[in-house]
Amino acid sequence: MIHRIETLCLAILMTAASLPASAGIVSELRGGLLDHASTLVSSGREDGVDLNLEVVFNSVPYTLGGHPHLGTSFNNDSNNTDHVYAGLTWDGRPVGEFQIRFALGAAYHNGEKLRFSDEVRGLGNTVLFHFGLDLGWRFSPRWDVSVYAQHMSNGPFDGERGVNDGLDNIGLRLGYHFNPE
Repeated sequence: MIHRIETLCLAILMTAASLPASAGIVSELRGGLLDHASTLVSSGREDGVDLNLEVVFNSVPYTLGGHPHLGTSFNNDSNNTDHVYAGLTWDGRPVGEFQIRFALGAAYHNGEKLRFSDEVRGLGNTVLFHFGLDLGWRFSPRWDVSVYAQHMSNGPFDGERGVNDGLDNIGLRLGYHFNPE
């Protein structure tokens, strides 16, 4: 089932990418490569590289300035966890062209819920909290590059049998802004 969801997510991302900026719907497209289950911050029970794609929409009312986003991370190894996610992103530019973004939402994955061996991540539930942190540099009115970290887990809520390995991916992304500043 996750492959159908990934296909749908890719179709939405490609459709959003083809919309003209004047449509006023899409704010930004982002994509990059992430170190899957990065050993910098987690146990590394899985490995490989994730292709991360994300579409960010223009801000909508009642989100405290947040921008809705829809994204996916595909791993290069079919035995590892892929996921799709959605939520809200808030951004700021604290100094000059440097920017920081924080994202909060939910993710749906095709990984294992239980840990069957030391090689498998037990994620507890199929739907998890999803968090993202992006530290970047806007090098032109339309383009930015950033270091991106994402984390998904069931947080303080016990999954099946109390399993909560979580999943952390870290890497680089390139962003294209439809509405240049």
